[in-house]
Amino acid sequence: MKKIYFLSSLAFATLAFAQTTLLSENFGTTTSLPTGWTSTNISAGWNASTASVSSGYVGVSGGSNAVFSGTGTNGVTHTLSYSNLSTLGYNTITIIWGGRGTSAFAQNVDFQWSIDGTNWNNVTYTYSKNSGSWALVNGGVAIQLPVQAENTSTLSLRWSSVTSNLGNYRIDDVKVIGIANGSLATNETKSNKNTFVKNTFVKSNEITFGTQVKDVKVYNMFGQVVKTASVKENESLNVAELQKGNYIVTGIVNNQPVSQKILKD
Repeated sequence: MKKIYFLSSLAFATLAFAQTTLLSENFGTTTSLPTGWTSTNISAGWNASTASVSSGYVGVSGGSNAVFSGTGTNGVTHTLSYSNLSTLGYNTITIIWGGRGTSAFAQNVDFQWSIDGTNWNNVTYTYSKNSGSWALVNGGVAIQLPVQAENTSTLSLRWSSVTSNLGNYRIDDVKVIGIANGSLATNETKSNKNTFVKNTFVKSNEITFGTQVKDVKVYNMFGQVVKTASVKENESLNVAELQKGNYIVTGIVNNQPVSQKILKD
């Protein structure tokens, strides 16, 4: 069921350098939507289901999931929403979820966010809407929301689709993560920060370091270590195998822990 963690919950934050799970939803094991979630046209579309349980990706829960069932009646709009999520005190708000579509499902599923619940903003992401198998959306890379989604108590999320065909699309394991304001600089001295990662915008698959760094670790936005190394001054670390997105690089410089957020293009 729904679990919301604030700054006082440090289990995930300690591992991932003040990353905090603000929302984690696996839809439980019942056929009712959990508290905080709403839907429209539930009889014809969005509801919770124990059928076709999620599988095959990191963090999968394998229980109920939110499902949109196409009715074959064109022009009917179905929505799934979560309202008033607090991101106060957090930046770099990211979201990921698992999805599964059937071969007959042809319509799009739009994902949007809003601050006032009235004006909705579209988010571009990739997903397999008729693959017949479960997978994390966006190639497994968490989707970063714009800065307007930071430091608010009224962030709302919405998935919507207009019926144009039969089939169904399922959503499970929605996770929203934020980074506590100022946390990246907690253990950094000004001199070390200026010589740690020289190119925080990585365009050529190489992270270049301005000083010798021991115990380099690259974390994804789930707090998972995806690369380790030790480097010399002006040496580069190849990260060609990493997908585009935001990462956090940590290491030891002059016996001091340092960290820096990077964006791989």
